[in-house]
Amino acid sequence: MKKGILNITRLALLAISFNACADYELVKGKYGDLAVTLNLKTAGFAEANPWFGQAQENIGDSANFWWEVSTEAGVKGSLNLFGGTELYGAYSFIVAQTVGHDASGLSNGLNNPGAIDTEKGYAGWRSGSLFPTLGKNAIDISGGRQNYHIGSGFLIYTGSANGRSQGAYWIGSRQAFKETVIGRFNSGPVKAEFFHLGFHAAREFNEAGSTNGVNLEYSFSSKNTIGFTYLHTYNTDNPTADGLDIFDGRVDVTPLPFWPQLTLNAEYAFEKNGTEAQSNGGFAKINYEFRGTPWSPSISFRFTGLQGDDPDTIRDEGFNPLAYGMSDWGTWFQGEIIGEYVLANSNLFSYLVGLSTKPVKTLDMHLFYYHFNIHQPESLADNVTAHSFA
Repeated sequence: MKKGILNITRLALLAISFNACADYELVKGKYGDLAVTLNLKTAGFAEANPWFGQAQENIGDSANFWWEVSTEAGVKGSLNLFGGTELYGAYSFIVAQTVGHDASGLSNGLNNPGAIDTEKGYAGWRSGSLFPTLGKNAIDISGGRQNYHIGSGFLIYTGSANGRSQGAYWIGSRQAFKETVIGRFNSGPVKAEFFHLGFHAAREFNEAGSTNGVNLEYSFSSKNTIGFTYLHTYNTDNPTADGLDIFDGRVDVTPLPFWPQLTLNAEYAFEKNGTEAQSNGGFAKINYEFRGTPWSPSISFRFTGLQGDDPDTIRDEGFNPLAYGMSDWGTWFQGEIIGEYVLANSNLFSYLVGLSTKPVKTLDMHLFYYHFNIHQPESLADNVTAHSFA
């Protein structure tokens, strides 16, 4: 099968962003609590030579300067019940806008796009101390519009759309899944989650749809965890994703007890939808912390392999990243330009070397080097054969 690619390249980018959040407690007592919440995010961008100096020809407008702003306001609270159990819930809405036209081209034809949307709206119940042998809050059941993450966000992280007429594409404040039912069991080293999720297209590369699944994790210690996730996706407009089954396994371990500075993270996903689609994707990362040294530096290497579609076959072999998102810089938008605007997490082999430091408690600094290869270059366009991309 043949697919296209959103092609955008910039020679220089300057981005300045700011994030502030606050909770104001209205009520707190033996019957429960109530608080108002506020989260403000803003970012400004200046580019040199966007679209190789041909932004007008490619996206119909200039993308040299633009500004994004997002404000989320809401309330959250809990009500204490019998046996230490509690009801809890939250509601919030987001006001977001882009001033100008961002470099994705998705706001083409829109004048300062923005929108007001409900972000969160959920309620739940926690078991508290009702089952003392299982531990506090061993059972948690919730539903509505809420955030939900699995692991580092390789497959499940962002459930809502950003950009286009809604504005604030880069900030990406909309994260909540539009409809959820989640049952959690958490006792000692064992965690089990059963869920239904409805999601919008988080970025222009993703489809909207629904997924049911189960997530299981076992922690040998605070730094050694293995996990398995099964997902069944349906109600999508993409025929290869409608009915897709995903089997995912992951490990986060400190393999050598006498060398706790060294950590390993890996994840592998196998995807199959009858004769329509079959694919593989995963990553492996090694990280070393230089403990006891100024600025607490760490160095890491990560390889990510995401299968691409072979245009000479009827079946779709392209990896479906589903509802991935950004849990950290470079995870899982791989690169400020490539990951945000050019490539999705599919048909891609990437190599990342990272250096991170923390000069002060409130400041993190990251330096990344990426190399990108296209797994199936022929699927991008006719006569494309080179694997090296950037």
